[in-house]
Amino acid sequence: MILCMDTCYKDLSLTLIDNNSIVDSYNSECFKKQSEMIMVELDNLMKKNNLKLQNLDGICISYGPGSYTGVRIAMTVAKVIASQLKIKLYVISTLRLYANNAKNTAVIMDARAKRCYFGIYDVDKIILEDTIITNEEISNYQDYNFVGDLHLIDLEDHFYNVSECFLNTKDYWIEVENIDAVKPRYLKEYE
Repeated sequence: MILCMDTCYKDLSLTLIDNNSIVDSYNSECFKKQSEMIMVELDNLMKKNNLKLQNLDGICISYGPGSYTGVRIAMTVAKVIASQLKIKLYVISTLRLYANNAKNTAVIMDARAKRCYFGIYDVDKIILEDTIITNEEISNYQDYNFVGDLHLIDLEDHFYNVSECFLNTKDYWIEVENIDAVKPRYLKEYE
């Protein structure tokens, strides 16, 4: 049983995955309230499925890019649980997660100040590593299917279901060797 958590952006997403299927999930937009809701909803999800944290074999989190505070919320909870229970911790790029292992997909997340977090994935290939670009630069990448904050390019926002994204990207989870050393993946303009 793996607990997957994403608090990097607008939503709080908690997903239980067992034997390559979603057991149950909680997904709700609660921008800037994830820290208030995560423990309450995690407790509700575990109780609803007659589980205890001790039933977990591992935890997977998105570890950025994203909101400075948002990235740290799931990471802090995951590090504490994984350390205490001595279970595996996995991480995945937020943009790779949101791409959902789909073909030819460019992910756009608002990074404020007319900039966005941007990455391009084609199933198992990384076409463009996660980076920060200006919103104007998005027009240089018209040959891709766009996911995310599409209002930045005058389209309707579109995100895949994050619980399904965790399941569909399972092959790209990175096992953390040293839980104490894992850090949020913040993108800086100079990287």
